[in-house]
Amino acid sequence: MTSIVGMLLLAVGALAFSSSAFHVPSVTQSHHRYHQRTKRPAFWWTRAKYGSSSSRGSTLVAATTTTTDPGTISLVECEGSPDDIMDAATHMVDCFWLNSPQSLLVSADDGATVDSNVRANLVDHQAQDLTEQFGERLGKRQLDTTLIKAVMMADEGTVGMVCVDVRLMDESSSSIPQILGAVQSEQMLKNTVASLGPKQRRQYKDASAQEIAKQLLPPTLVPIVLLSNLSVSPKARRVGLAQRLCEDAERVAKSWGYTELHLKVEAGNEAARSLYETKMKFVQQAVLKDEAAIRVDGDTFVEVQADTLLLSKKLKAAKMKEPSNCPDPDYLDAVCP
Repeated sequence: MTSIVGMLLLAVGALAFSSSAFHVPSVTQSHHRYHQRTKRPAFWWTRAKYGSSSSRGSTLVAATTTTTDPGTISLVECEGSPDDIMDAATHMVDCFWLNSPQSLLVSADDGATVDSNVRANLVDHQAQDLTEQFGERLGKRQLDTTLIKAVMMADEGTVGMVCVDVRLMDESSSSIPQILGAVQSEQMLKNTVASLGPKQRRQYKDASAQEIAKQLLPPTLVPIVLLSNLSVSPKARRVGLAQRLCEDAERVAKSWGYTELHLKVEAGNEAARSLYETKMKFVQQAVLKDEAAIRVDGDTFVEVQADTLLLSKKLKAAKMKEPSNCPDPDYLDAVCP
């Protein structure tokens, strides 16, 4: 069966969200902020560091306030620990698979009727698949991956998540490009480097996927960044969190050196398409007829067919602030006293 994580992107953005029972990473209380100028739910975001020198230690802190219960939400890039994976799997099952208005259940009327043992089996299946793609491993991954969680700082658990990873896209077909699976993409790059002589292997030991693809793969195989598994809990809806998760995915893609972001969404998923195409300005790149999609049948995941859209978005490079006393604005590298 096609990878669950790889297929989640076909239903990504259904915006089918419910409560979840997630482990909450510790977040410094000094980052709490509250919007004092309006009584409507509102978000604003700041950059913060959590005691780490790596890029994974950076987060966006989002504050939201309502008329009754103000709270703070942070976006955190996870390291892929077993706890991170189990939290993410639980969130996906509770907030997406079992509580989606997109009718992702084959053999049950609604998620509330699902037996606890069935739910536990679904979480295990989801955790295994997430571990393969985003979990910790001894060796270095050839392709960049990250899992971003939106966490309530008031001990209310994870309220949203999105996955971002690099895949290979096959553009050999003139009309319909094909995004390869995560495992297939990783293995193709590894095998390509492994086929080289010892000296050349050392040369590409720390090379990026873009460098390897450009120099060693056919020009029709290009690395791209894929957004998938977007989901938000009902308690955090209508405050812009889904859009912010998408924007943080864009930030990650740019930090990896990419200028474009891709995703797949089922053609009939109007809520998701409204977010992606209207708010986030993704554009349609191709229509994939009868693409494999994932549904829940009992305590397992099954494949069905659904027309799917491949969307993409060009990412703008971060603007450099020009020194006010530089006479030549085009000379951005100038050092002005």
